[in-house]
Amino acid sequence: MTWTLLISEYRFYFRNRLQYLLFPLMMVLGVMVSQFARFSFPGVYLNSPWVITYVFGLLTISNVFIITLVAAQVLTRESDALFDRILYATPLQKKHFLPGRFLTVFSISIIYSVLLNTGYMFGHLLRAQGGEDLAAFNILYYAYPFMCLTLPNAFFCTAIVTAAGWISRNKLVICIAGLFIYILYMVTGLFSNSPLFANASPVSAESAAIMGLADPFGMVPFFGQTKDWSPLLRNTRVIGLEGDFLLNRLLTIAFALVTLLLGYSAYRFTQKEKRKKVTRTSEPIAPETNARPAPKKILSPGHYNLAVLSSFIKLELRSVISGIPMKLVTILWIFFLSVEIYSEIDAGIRFPQRYASSALMIKNIANSFSFFMLPVLLFYSMEMIWRSRSTRIADMESASPVNPIAVLAAKWISLSLIPVLLTILACLLSLGLQLFLQYNHIEWHVYATLLYILIVPTLLYAGIIISIQALVKNKYAGFLLSAVFIFATSSFMSRATGYSHPLLRFANSYTGQYSEMNGYGAYLNAFGMKMIFWTAFTIPVALVAAQKWSAGNYRPRAITKLIMILCLAVAGVTGFHISRMSDVRTGTQKNHQAQQYEEKYKGYRTTVQPVIKSVKTQIDLYPNFNRYDIRGEYTMVNQHHQPIDSLLLYCHKDMTIKTMEINGAELTREDPAFGHYSYHLHKPLQPGDSIRMQFEIGYRWSPYNRHDPFNAIMGNGSFMRISRYYPRLGYQSSNELDDEAERKRRGMPPPAALKTPEQKDTSAKADDFIRFDATISTDGEHTAVGTGELAGRWKANGRNYFRYSSPAPIPFRFAVSSAVYACKSSAQDGIPIEVYYHPGHSENVEQLLENTRQALRYCRKNFGEYPFKAIRYAEVSSFTEGFAATAYPGVIYMTENMTFHSDLGKQRTRDVINELAGHELAHSWWGDTQVNPQDLEGAIMLTETLAMYTELMIYKEAHGVKAMKDVVEMHRFIYENSGLAFTDGPLYKVHHKNVALAYNKGLVTMYELYELIGEQKINLALRNFLSKHAYPKPQPASTDLVNAFLEVSDEKLHGKIRALFYD
Repeated sequence: MTWTLLISEYRFYFRNRLQYLLFPLMMVLGVMVSQFARFSFPGVYLNSPWVITYVFGLLTISNVFIITLVAAQVLTRESDALFDRILYATPLQKKHFLPGRFLTVFSISIIYSVLLNTGYMFGHLLRAQGGEDLAAFNILYYAYPFMCLTLPNAFFCTAIVTAAGWISRNKLVICIAGLFIYILYMVTGLFSNSPLFANASPVSAESAAIMGLADPFGMVPFFGQTKDWSPLLRNTRVIGLEGDFLLNRLLTIAFALVTLLLGYSAYRFTQKEKRKKVTRTSEPIAPETNARPAPKKILSPGHYNLAVLSSFIKLELRSVISGIPMKLVTILWIFFLSVEIYSEIDAGIRFPQRYASSALMIKNIANSFSFFMLPVLLFYSMEMIWRSRSTRIADMESASPVNPIAVLAAKWISLSLIPVLLTILACLLSLGLQLFLQYNHIEWHVYATLLYILIVPTLLYAGIIISIQALVKNKYAGFLLSAVFIFATSSFMSRATGYSHPLLRFANSYTGQYSEMNGYGAYLNAFGMKMIFWTAFTIPVALVAAQKWSAGNYRPRAITKLIMILCLAVAGVTGFHISRMSDVRTGTQKNHQAQQYEEKYKGYRTTVQPVIKSVKTQIDLYPNFNRYDIRGEYTMVNQHHQPIDSLLLYCHKDMTIKTMEINGAELTREDPAFGHYSYHLHKPLQPGDSIRMQFEIGYRWSPYNRHDPFNAIMGNGSFMRISRYYPRLGYQSSNELDDEAERKRRGMPPPAALKTPEQKDTSAKADDFIRFDATISTDGEHTAVGTGELAGRWKANGRNYFRYSSPAPIPFRFAVSSAVYACKSSAQDGIPIEVYYHPGHSENVEQLLENTRQALRYCRKNFGEYPFKAIRYAEVSSFTEGFAATAYPGVIYMTENMTFHSDLGKQRTRDVINELAGHELAHSWWGDTQVNPQDLEGAIMLTETLAMYTELMIYKEAHGVKAMKDVVEMHRFIYENSGLAFTDGPLYKVHHKNVALAYNKGLVTMYELYELIGEQKINLALRNFLSKHAYPKPQPASTDLVNAFLEVSDEKLHGKIRALFYD
């Protein structure tokens, strides 16, 4: 009987021609994933068994959507057709009926999964024909993860959704069950340090072990089993069905079976009766009378339409808010948001706990909003649009004088009110959490602005979804088309296909961020302009949909036509402005430009150029206008053995050149597309001779584009690694295409490999050190903090001026920050220590000063004198990304959301400020102006690894040996469980891009060296190493450091020491 019912279900389901359109769509989607999704794992092929398993795990989320949609059709078909009474009157039994329904949903989802995965496989075959270096095709690599991941995951998801449908018999509850799985997928990733989530924080070993068993999608045990695999193993071995992975798969299936059993037991093969609420009244029944009723007031058309609008809104809201689905949505939203906020506050094992500030709260609400709300809007819109048709009153509505615009407007408003209410609930939850966690500094204006930037896009999403479904006559076709539109114009995945221009991103939610130092910044005005454009786009679509909804019974009035014309005019004007202010380039365009740059200029790589030896500059900052101007003068010296008769100048593409003059030279060619300008010298520059260059350049960024996080000039808390944007000489290797797979696909040779430490030049000396003198002006309320020593400050014409200079040569590496700062200072052995911080972030300043005094004492005692007269710290806004702190000569910059505004009182066992202060101050010896390694493999070991060692010893001085060992074990855990983040290898050959290895393995290795030879001998070796290789002495290689350790240690330990660094 079950088999017969299954065949019958198939015939009914596939009778709809729309289903056959989904078959090629799933294939195309699979091909697109293989073509556009880039998974950069060093040395691992795109069609390796490891990457295929990884992608199949990602595609689980698409299976959730398919299962939910199919279940919503299959499980509620009889009630939709009012056939359920007849069905329950037949002799059919649930032991045949329910398994048939479950198998229908499960098998149809498997069919679509097979098509999706086949498309993905076919895409790899297409790439192979295009000449890309892929592994040999092996069908097992696709079949095995399908059996181990796709099938159990589909079984689990189908069990959850069908059980929810059997218990509730409500289509919205089925959709909410799908949403629950969707959220569960994300939560397991957040709490398991999954590589699927870029923002996931490292978790403890205990948490990882629990999540390895609890993750119903199997990705956590997959990553756990393969974390130590080399690229060779990832290219050739399929995951073993053993250990935690096997146990996880069995637990997932067992949980699904229990869920199915509960749903089966709760289902009654009878019609579900609705209880009617009976209200009693004590009022007597009025006697009948022959009096004629008073005539009703006749309404004008406008008042009538308003009354209709109000009535429909009340009807829709009563249906939505009073139902169980809305209560479930509310619970899910509170749960999901609470998990997100907790995860952000906790920050994992590596970073300190954060304060429950308003900035943190709104960041999590904004990040979670679209992810949660768009599925809710899609599901509820389907019910709202089709409610009158499913209840068989659509014909009555069409025959009535009701204006279809009023009907659709009521549905639009009612649908919009769902996320409005949930947004208000989110704000109330956040306020409650702030008070509960005793953070009483509440920024009410921040929450008010949050409502604006979330609710306005939601109104437009609701409008376009309602309009699309009104335009399409088929219920599920309308739903699917709405989902495709939202996915194509709003999802982060669609950016990979090139849909990143603001005019192609429908009502894109606020794309900026919030900083306590800078607020929302210039992004807020740009957001408003984009919302005006999309409002002018949505209204005409809605008006056309209203006419279509009325089946031609409504003729638009003159006012309607005028509104459409005005909207189109507004869309044209705002769209032109947005397009003019936007400069969006796809990844393909960037790669193409990088290829062209190499092909055109790589021949100049070995062309000798003079060396910049002196920089005198004035930097004028205009934070409120997001811009700055630079005037500068270079002194350039020919340090080569032959004359130079031409110069190849480079200026960053983001900079605007105002003037560029070189004494005794004329411009012969300019190529602004690639930033190069060629000059011919009237008289060749002889060896040892110098030449001067003067220039004026400027920079301004548009809030319609993403700001450069390393060149973030803004209202408050600006930070610019500004030396990166100064003119340079010669070929710029940083402009090369560095993606090896992309180079191979384009037929380009592999990128030039770094030389090994054994190939070092024993006489090489740094040639990029400069004398630096900078005058920085900024707004009247701001303080500018620059590189070098503060030589003077003054005020003129309402602006503040600061002069910074270097007492000795420094690398061509300087930066500047500007903000409204408070300042607190201290001193250690006569060396001033100054902290410039946001006035509202004073919590950790005193501890930072104390930790700096400790670090300075340790470093001066063990490594030598501090090379500057003062130490300065400057806080910068969170608009700057990519680091928690960064050291420059004489100054250390720290972001606001790490050191300055972390809740250190909740973590007595961790002193992150001590770690950061020790690490960054250590760069005054290991980096900056002293140790400047040759550009070889292992160079980063001489800066970051030695800074990590110094940080660890300072931590031991402050907190003892046991606390130090805890830090070591944390870094050992991160190193051993972050196999996806880097390629392991010998520490002495670590690549400069492999920062995680230099940090985590580097610290563990130096601790093991500490256990072998002790702290005193390590510090003696480091002092000797510094005396031999500090600027201007010969530049070191990593082998020089290892030799320094060998020189101070017993010969019997040499084998172990070499093994630490060379194995």
